[in-house]
Amino acid sequence: MPTAGPATLQSSRRRPPGLFDLAALAAVRQWRYHPRTEDGKPVEQPGNSILLKFRPPTTDTTLQPIWNMPAYYPPHAFDQKLEGDVTMVFDINAMGLVERASLLESSPPVVFDQAALKSLRSMRFKVTMVDGKAKPASGLKLTVPFRLKDAKLEPILISQGRLAYPAGAMGAGIQGFCTVHFNIQDSGSVEDIEILDSFPGDTFRRSCLDYVRSLKYALPSTEPREHVDLSPIIELQFRIGR
Repeated sequence: MPTAGPATLQSSRRRPPGLFDLAALAAVRQWRYHPRTEDGKPVEQPGNSILLKFRPPTTDTTLQPIWNMPAYYPPHAFDQKLEGDVTMVFDINAMGLVERASLLESSPPVVFDQAALKSLRSMRFKVTMVDGKAKPASGLKLTVPFRLKDAKLEPILISQGRLAYPAGAMGAGIQGFCTVHFNIQDSGSVEDIEILDSFPGDTFRRSCLDYVRSLKYALPSTEPREHVDLSPIIELQFRIGR
């Protein structure tokens, strides 16, 4: 096997001069190629050149879900063994919550639209920080796939209490959310309630716990499909004017 000669830099193609030299040489020295052959034997191939372009990394944090809620399969689509994709466009506010979500494209049409929108509206995304402040973002796109191998059916909620907006937070114009995980018992009641995240601080914690304790679901044994999510995560949002 022929050995490669030392990597060198062409001074006329270095902009700005010297700044990226070491990084470029270090990268090229790690590369390995299949040699050119003549009469079935590898031969030297001197004088090769390549242009390396250095660009700042793109850190689009707006589409990094902090909580990626499941897109529950519509029961009729599950029964008919349908699969599909839904693409949506939306904005996020400074809390990373979704606003102004709308459908862009879906295949097959209509079948998964509402399930995808419901999932998107319950998500929360990491926001970009500029000068220490969270920056809203608009015109974001997300495609939600629906595949039978990953299918989860939404548990059927049969009764619930009222999600109370704390008076002090309402009066002060404070908005926020809680992300809550719990398990559904065989009786349809909930247990093992856990607040995974809340903002700001514990402002809405008590309201979220009281609400989740009031939830009552259809008995899991009455669902023959055996794909019901019995350990859901829900996001409870507190927004003034909604």
